[in-house]
Amino acid sequence: MEVKFKLGQDERAADMSAAIKKLHEEGREHLAEMMARHCKL
Repeated sequence: MEVKFKLGQDERAADMSAAIKKLHEEGREHLAEMMARHCKL
């Protein structure tokens, strides 16, 4: 599995929260938690 994050100043908390929620729904909690920590959400 390859996962890419587009990092930059255009990150919005709402977008990142939606992505994290989608990962949780797909059963990918570990990846969701890593994203949440990285984005400090």
